[in-house]
Amino acid sequence: ADVTNIDVGDMAGVGDSASDVDFLRHVGRAAAPSNATANVQAMVEFVSTRENAAGLLEILDHWQL
Repeated sequence: ADVTNIDVGDMAGVGDSASDVDFLRHVGRAAAPSNATANVQAMVEFVSTRENAAGLLEILDHWQL
């Protein structure tokens, strides 16, 4: 956020493991592919029906990006 001058609340994030939880808590929009751990899936606003890169593409489509 300091480098981009974009508020973290205006950023989106995609994660799939416990190491992603901290940053997913701070971004304005959080999502995960279907192969994400249960704790990540439970905390995000959208979980794709697909895994890995295909899941990311579905997430971007969901966000209309």
